[in-house]
Amino acid sequence: MMLDNTMSHDSSHSGGVEMLRSRSRRSRRWSRRSKTLFGLLVFLIMLMIGMATYLGGRIYLLDTENERLQRSLDDSELALAKLRPEVERLRADVNALLGQRVPGLRELVMDDVVTLDDAYLGNIVFTQTRRGSQVKYEYRLTLRNDSLSVIVPRVRLALYDRHGVQIGSSELGESHDGEDAMPELGPGESLARAGTVTIADGEEEPAFFRVRIMPPLQMQAVQKH
Repeated sequence: MMLDNTMSHDSSHSGGVEMLRSRSRRSRRWSRRSKTLFGLLVFLIMLMIGMATYLGGRIYLLDTENERLQRSLDDSELALAKLRPEVERLRADVNALLGQRVPGLRELVMDDVVTLDDAYLGNIVFTQTRRGSQVKYEYRLTLRNDSLSVIVPRVRLALYDRHGVQIGSSELGESHDGEDAMPELGPGESLARAGTVTIADGEEEPAFFRVRIMPPLQMQAVQKH
């Protein structure tokens, strides 16, 4: 009987020890896992702090560079504003000199209607076209007849570069083959004719133009009633 009690006591004691050992092993496993998770968490926090510090530094540098560029832009605009009147004055002087050298020069502006009001000339508008390396300047010229006679207008158009050198020309009503022949224009009538000026390769873009009117061919007079 005592032997049975002793064996039972030993068995209970062994079971308790084994349970404690099992708990100890689980505790050690959880302890290692906790340490790993804690280390990973610390690493992530340090990584986020590092990234935040880096991005903050980059933002600060970019803001500083942006402020420097803005100050430089403001200084450039101020200097340009001071120089603009002088540039306009020099441009006016150059245009005046060119006008003395080549009377009748006008500044060439694309897609802008320029009023001529000279004899039978009304207005003119230029448009630039490009095909490959070849540049052409198309124009549309409005003519009117304020006289009492039937006339055939004749016009010569020339383009000039910024130095006042002629770089292209066109004629209306001067062709002998009939291609550019102008129709008769009766008293009080008006019409629009289009033409093209081709600029040779290597030439500068035109900056001025001049329209010269030739004496019209008068066909017949119309009697007043």
